[in-house]
Amino acid sequence: MGKKISFSVAIAIIIIVAIVLLLILNRQYLSTFNISEIIFHNGNTNSLNLPPKTNISLEDRKKWHEILKWPKECSLAYTEDFDNSLNFYEIYPKKYLAEILCEVYAYQGGWMYMFFDENQNPPAQKLLLFDTFDKTTNSITAGSTMLVGVPMGAAAQSKELTMFIKYRGIGDCGEIKTYRFNEDGNPILKEYKAEECSESVAGNFISTDKWPLIYQEK
Repeated sequence: MGKKISFSVAIAIIIIVAIVLLLILNRQYLSTFNISEIIFHNGNTNSLNLPPKTNISLEDRKKWHEILKWPKECSLAYTEDFDNSLNFYEIYPKKYLAEILCEVYAYQGGWMYMFFDENQNPPAQKLLLFDTFDKTTNSITAGSTMLVGVPMGAAAQSKELTMFIKYRGIGDCGEIKTYRFNEDGNPILKEYKAEECSESVAGNFISTDKWPLIYQEK
């Protein structure tokens, strides 16, 4: 009987020691636990420490390039300190159009655009392809990833981008392409205008609002 009591006491002591050790370890874990290290999987990307989307510095652009991974043809946006060489437009909640400067020409630039979706975890991105209008065939044709021209703003409310392609510096002739974006970020040609250049640069300057409408989405 005495041996049985000693065995029971030993078992009890072992259990008590195990509980004490667990409490000590648990306390040490809680003392070093930082809840800010958790990344919540509810679409909140603040914990991802993304670079800012406004007032973007050269160092910020380098970080964005590591995230978005746009083509090397647009290295200008993260190697040179050009103002507004990277812009973000929120076209849908937590869905952004990233505007990336690739080339600088005499009176306009070459741009690429990416779609960045923070609603997904991890965030998703893709390079956008823009269709164009072929005046010779009077039809929409597959375009390219680069748009040449002067961006006339990407309005968050209208979810549109308008690109002004100048045929010459004063902007009296050229093309105007307006694209709208669906929720997947895909651009759709909405409107296309074109004005031919007159023989004289000093010719009548026509407001772009009055340029001939060649194509309009139905």
